[in-house]
Amino acid sequence: DSVATAEGKLDAAMVDLASNKSEALKAAGETKGLRAALAVLKREYEHEVPALRDDLAQFKKDLGNEQLRLSDAKQTMEVERAERVQVGATMVERDREVRRLTAACETQDLHQARDIAALRKAWREEKTTLIMRAKEIAAASEERHRESMRKAKRKLEVQTRKIAA
Repeated sequence: DSVATAEGKLDAAMVDLASNKSEALKAAGETKGLRAALAVLKREYEHEVPALRDDLAQFKKDLGNEQLRLSDAKQTMEVERAERVQVGATMVERDREVRRLTAACETQDLHQARDIAALRKAWREEKTTLIMRAKEIAAASEERHRESMRKAKRKLEVQTRKIAA
């Protein structure tokens, strides 16, 4: 947006510069014509020379002012050009930083995805191991329970025989 504004200002300055240059060239041509006319008038109208000199002095003053405007327009154009270059360089640097940060984010996303996959795999393996241990423990507990039931049955049978005998 600032580049477009800078280019717009630069275009306006270029148009103003071309206009001022045209006016300066026109003024320079008019100056030559006035000098020739002054020589003729001096011969023919000796008594009107002071008024013509005042007009010529005013024209020279106006020409000087136009030259100052032209110089200002050139300086403005240089400032705009420098700003445009600076803005362009800033945009290039910003684009590089954006690309760098995007690449870093993508790399981080890949690392996180890999880490998540590894954690899921480890979790699944741990879950499977825990289920297997739980089954082994349940089976061992069942076996101990059966064994203790058998012992209790035998003791009960032994006691029942002792009582019966």
